[in-house]
Amino acid sequence: MTFTPDADFHPEDDEYQFLSSYETSEFTHTVKYATINNGEKIYVTQNGKSTGDGTENNPVDIYTAVKYVQPGQDH
Repeated sequence: MTFTPDADFHPEDDEYQFLSSYETSEFTHTVKYATINNGEKIYVTQNGKSTGDGTENNPVDIYTAVKYVQPGQDH
Protein backbone atom coordinates (compact mmCIF):
# COMPACT_ATOMS: atom_id res chain seq x y z
CA MET A 1 0.00 0.00 0.00
CA THR A 2 1.22 3.50 -0.76
CA PHE A 3 -0.04 6.56 1.09
CA THR A 4 0.72 10.20 0.36
CA PRO A 5 -0.78 12.82 2.70
CA ASP A 6 -2.50 15.81 1.18
CA ALA A 7 0.05 18.64 1.14
CA ASP A 8 -2.61 21.05 2.43
CA PHE A 9 -3.71 18.86 5.35
CA HIS A 10 -3.55 20.37 8.83
CA PRO A 11 -4.50 18.23 11.88
CA GLU A 12 -7.71 19.35 13.58
CA ASP A 13 -8.16 21.96 10.78
CA ASP A 14 -5.65 24.16 12.61
CA GLU A 15 -3.57 26.04 10.05
CA TYR A 16 -0.67 26.14 12.52
CA GLN A 17 -0.48 22.35 12.99
CA PHE A 18 1.43 20.19 10.55
CA LEU A 19 2.18 16.50 10.12
CA SER A 20 5.69 15.45 11.05
CA SER A 21 6.12 14.27 7.45
CA TYR A 22 4.23 14.72 4.21
CA GLU A 23 6.40 12.16 2.42
CA THR A 24 4.89 9.12 0.69
CA SER A 25 4.92 6.00 2.86
CA GLU A 26 4.67 2.38 1.78
CA PHE A 27 3.54 -0.47 4.00
CA THR A 28 2.14 -3.98 3.78
CA HIS A 29 -1.32 -4.83 5.04
CA THR A 30 -2.41 -8.47 5.33
CA VAL A 31 -6.09 -9.36 5.14
CA LYS A 32 -7.10 -12.59 6.84
CA TYR A 33 -10.05 -14.35 5.25
CA ALA A 34 -11.76 -16.52 7.87
CA THR A 35 -14.71 -18.88 7.54
CA ILE A 36 -16.38 -21.45 9.75
CA ASN A 37 -17.62 -24.91 8.78
CA ASN A 38 -16.10 -24.55 5.27
CA GLY A 39 -19.20 -23.85 3.22
CA GLU A 40 -21.39 -26.40 4.97
CA LYS A 41 -24.36 -25.41 7.10
CA ILE A 42 -23.51 -23.31 10.12
CA TYR A 43 -25.25 -24.68 13.19
CA VAL A 44 -26.52 -22.02 15.58
CA THR A 45 -28.06 -22.51 19.00
CA GLN A 46 -29.11 -20.28 21.86
CA ASN A 47 -26.21 -21.66 23.91
CA GLY A 48 -23.71 -21.69 21.01
CA LYS A 49 -20.29 -20.20 21.65
CA SER A 50 -18.27 -17.74 19.57
CA THR A 51 -15.42 -20.25 19.82
CA GLY A 52 -17.48 -23.03 18.21
CA ASP A 53 -16.75 -24.28 14.72
CA GLY A 54 -20.36 -24.15 13.50
CA THR A 55 -20.85 -27.90 13.32
CA GLU A 56 -23.85 -29.72 14.78
CA ASN A 57 -21.70 -30.93 17.70
CA ASN A 58 -20.06 -27.53 18.29
CA PRO A 59 -22.57 -24.80 17.29
CA VAL A 60 -21.98 -21.06 17.39
CA ASP A 61 -24.05 -18.12 18.60
CA ILE A 62 -26.06 -16.10 16.07
CA TYR A 63 -23.58 -13.19 16.10
CA THR A 64 -20.69 -15.45 15.10
CA ALA A 65 -22.79 -17.09 12.39
CA VAL A 66 -23.68 -13.73 10.87
CA LYS A 67 -20.05 -12.62 11.04
CA TYR A 68 -18.75 -15.64 9.10
CA VAL A 69 -21.62 -16.78 6.86
CA GLN A 70 -20.72 -17.00 3.18
CA PRO A 71 -23.02 -16.35 0.20
CA GLY A 72 -25.33 -19.34 -0.24
CA GLN A 73 -24.35 -20.90 3.08
CA ASP A 74 -27.26 -21.98 5.30
CA HIS A 75 -27.42 -21.15 8.99
